[in-house]
Amino acid sequence: MFLLTLGVQDVWVNPTGTRAYVATTGTLILKDMYIIDTTNKSNPSVVGTFESNGMNPRGITVIPSDNKAILVGTGGEEYQVIDI
Repeated sequence: MFLLTLGVQDVWVNPTGTRAYVATTGTLILKDMYIIDTTNKSNPSVVGTFESNGMNPRGITVIPSDNKAILVGTGGEEYQVIDI
């Protein structure tokens, strides 16, 4: 999968194993966070992305009951809460 080349910093997987939330180092072209549908394990697909606008992501967690992801890092904002 292409994410292996993105400098993955952290991954959070939902309890059912159907979504993976990936924090990456990002680039000018690639995003800093990816939401991946892992329902089809042989063919996962990206269903969402997020650009942190200057933050260097280092970790991610998700609060499923509130549909929020929290991306933490250095530079820019120390953390960002994302409505997923």
